[in-house]
Amino acid sequence: MCTCCRSDFLPPQAAKADGNSHFKAQRNDEAVASYSQAVALVKTILQDDPKNAGALNLMMTCNNNMAAVKTRTKDFTDVVVYATRALEVDPVNPKALYRRGA
Repeated sequence: MCTCCRSDFLPPQAAKADGNSHFKAQRNDEAVASYSQAVALVKTILQDDPKNAGALNLMMTCNNNMAAVKTRTKDFTDVVVYATRALEVDPVNPKALYRRGA
């Protein structure tokens, strides 16, 4: 069983790693769930430290990865949503710009 399917919460990097494993195995719903869990955990870190560069980078990466999943599933509305969220953290991120079509 992957770590994301356990009942306890994971550190955000572990949730992202699970998302990456699911993405590689083309388990798209599970990938989005893992990346979403990572983003939720990062948000709790940012409440205490809003300028935490590592947390912000992880949030940007997870949103970018969710945009990649949604590209694969042809859910282009969500591609734009997740790519835009990534760009809120890093306005010049080339992958997010490409996925959003900017």
